[in-house]
Amino acid sequence: MSTYHYELKLKIARENELGYGRKYRSKKYSINLHTIKNWLAQYKMYGKEG
Repeated sequence: MSTYHYELKLKIARENELGYGRKYRSKKYSINLHTIKNWLAQYKMYGKEG
């Protein structure tokens, strides 16, 4: 299992706010769609600290 850097997670969360879809980012960064969905849920719930 890979560990992803905080900066990448934050970048993906910010792209979500700009309207980019999860599927697009999943392919762009080669990250599982479910993983991105989980990050976005954490970001929505806890903000940058999540």
